[in-house]
Amino acid sequence: MTELEEKILTAIEKFRMKIDEKPEYKEELMGWTRMVLIDAGEEKYHFIVDNAEVKGFGAGDAEEAEIAIIADASTMIELLNGDISPMKAYAKKQIKLKAAISDVLKIRKFF
Repeated sequence: MTELEEKILTAIEKFRMKIDEKPEYKEELMGWTRMVLIDAGEEKYHFIVDNAEVKGFGAGDAEEAEIAIIADASTMIELLNGDISPMKAYAKKQIKLKAAISDVLKIRKFF
């Protein structure tokens, strides 16, 4: 398992805990299903957020992803560690997002 994969799995667990602790997050994500792609160049991972649950985590590309988060592996690790905020990384052009703005606002809870 790579460091990035480990960080993503940890972030998924933290996301699940947030959902359990904050009913308003769960309510906001009910009725919302999106495939998410994390593209770090040579490392790509995907998962589905379905009604506030994360399902189907796996390695590899997902062309059908509605949300793509694109950055190099070191930037992605910094994001997942909380060393850099998603907004700062975006402003510095260290990260690209391919998604509808409404989806970006919902997936921000992942970070």
